[in-house]
Amino acid sequence: MQISVFPNPASENLNINFFTVKEEKVFVQVVNTLGQTIMSVDLGVVVSGNNTKDLNVEELSRGIYCLKISGNGFQRNLPIVIEK
Repeated sequence: MQISVFPNPASENLNINFFTVKEEKVFVQVVNTLGQTIMSVDLGVVVSGNNTKDLNVEELSRGIYCLKISGNGFQRNLPIVIEK
């Protein structure tokens, strides 16, 4: 799975671009440096091909987080930075 996020650092919204080879259900989690899940979002079933989803991150405190995106048989982790 190909994934990119922008802007990074972000302050209000984070755009998640990803490519899936088949239609599948996708979940996103934001995890802090202590390993605690701060945010969990069900993106629902996405179509095969390119997908773009917006994630509202304005409630998150300034800092470094891990964005976990997962679906049927895959999981990717990406670092994200929140600035205020």
